[in-house]
Amino acid sequence: MKDGTAHTLTCDILAGCDGFHGVCRPAVPAGALTTYDHIFPFGWLGILSESPPIREMTYANHDRGFALCSRRSMKISRHYVQVAPDEDVSRHGLSRSAAQSGLSTPAGHTVAGS
Repeated sequence: MKDGTAHTLTCDILAGCDGFHGVCRPAVPAGALTTYDHIFPFGWLGILSESPPIREMTYANHDRGFALCSRRSMKISRHYVQVAPDEDVSRHGLSRSAAQSGLSTPAGHTVAGS
């Protein structure tokens, strides 16, 4: 549906690469959807912070894993740290309840979980 008008897409292959919770999956008719996925041996601890953004997206690759810092807006930054799927993320200084409710870091930045 675009501008109140229904449109039909006719094709041999459609790749909806917008993630599990994206708009593509529910738009495909029942019985016509084939999904493929790959389970990686790690997860991500994602931290959304109200903090001065970094100028450029920054990646770090280390023997202990991968990390990423990115700017979401002029006031919001997003940080990811690679973790094991069964890892206790409290070792990173955030408990699940603290991340969900929001907290202040020693530097005065607000951290909020999703």
